[in-house]
Amino acid sequence: MYQKIYIVIGKVSRLANITDFEKFRTSVGLVLEVIKHQDSEQEMEQILTREAALHNIEYAVAKVIEGFTDIKMDHNENKEEFNMCKAWEDHRKLCMREGELRKIIEQSVKKLCNDVNAAETAVMLEENEALIQRIYKAAELYAPDYDVDKIYAELQKEEAPA
Repeated sequence: MYQKIYIVIGKVSRLANITDFEKFRTSVGLVLEVIKHQDSEQEMEQILTREAALHNIEYAVAKVIEGFTDIKMDHNENKEEFNMCKAWEDHRKLCMREGELRKIIEQSVKKLCNDVNAAETAVMLEENEALIQRIYKAAELYAPDYDVDKIYAELQKEEAPA
């Protein structure tokens, strides 16, 4: 199965041209459809609602989806299957948290540029002062540009397990 999937995935540049995924008689069609629509919350919700097979997918299918997307699969302890619906929901929540943190970074940088200290910024933004201090510390590394992506990456490095 791996070989078939990788041969098809090797032609992923043509993926945008595929509109009828039902002509694939195996899970390859589902994999391609998920990969194609991974950036569209609306499309993914439709796929997950329509395709009951995604509630319990095989190990090989889960690994291919993980390899080509940012969606991480949790293994079902009782079965040799993975739940794509849960993985998508977890992915969506992670993206929302990332967006919220980036907004806090952006707002904190504006306050930092206006010489507002971390404690005051925390009160103004109704955020934890320790988080704002971490943001200020990371932001200082990237002064005077204060690139939000770099600051976010720096915060992620701090949280990464050793």
